Amino acid sequence: MNKSGYNSNSQNLIIKIDALELCYGNIAAVRSCSFSLKKHECLAMIGANGAGKTTLLKGLAGIKNPRKGKVFFKGQNITQTPPHVRSSMGITLVPEGRGIFARLTVKENLLLGGYAKKMSKLELKQNIEKQLNVFPQLKEKMLQLAGTLSGGEQQMLSIARALIGKPELLLLDEPSMGLAPIVTEQIFKVIASIKEEGVSIIIVEQNAALALETADMAIIIESGEITRRAKASELLEDDSVQKAYLGV
Repeated sequence: MNKSGYNSNSQNLIIKIDALELCYGNIAAVRSCSFSLKKHECLAMIGANGAGKTTLLKGLAGIKNPRKGKVFFKGQNITQTPPHVRSSMGITLVPEGRGIFARLTVKENLLLGGYAKKMSKLELKQNIEKQLNVFPQLKEKMLQLAGTLSGGEQQMLSIARALIGKPELLLLDEPSMGLAPIVTEQIFKVIASIKEEGVSIIIVEQNAALALETADMAIIIESGEITRRAKASELLEDDSVQKAYLGV
């Protein structure tokens, strides 16, 4: 263990949190949360509404400052690092509700995806073209205001914008919320391909079965505390998890 409190033998970890506590006023929404994720893995967060999943993602992205605990990214203590710096380091959040800029065009939203990394015009152009190949629906609507897109197209835009910055850790908060099943299927195919490219992913998703089918590892959060951590495939087959979260 070095002076920062990080175990130097765990350099294969992309993220590690230690006894994290996140509060709203005097109310602790996340309490004593500790977990880690290896590079190139996908982690699903499972839990009821209000369990603290979104708050925990905000803590990892730097939007919510912890009252206690530490956050490490690739071995570096980033507990006090602001969100824009975390973004430039490779941590990108796709928030619940998409978080697009409704009054900007699709093209302008995509251009903002490369802002934190300060990439060259050529690299930015290439990254945008890559995402337009992944989401061809957006290619035809580059000059359209983002707020006029359908819900599915807005989610595609939000994910595409995040990927243009080439994140190493992608935080996805309810990517299928409000989407038709066929669009949800397309979104999760993209998520699977992102994982195959080596991007580490933490996903909060109302469709717990789909999240567990996609992820390598999973944690269950109840009332702001992690109550279980296991392989996603193990939780997918667990009777108690099926009854509580999978509607079986």
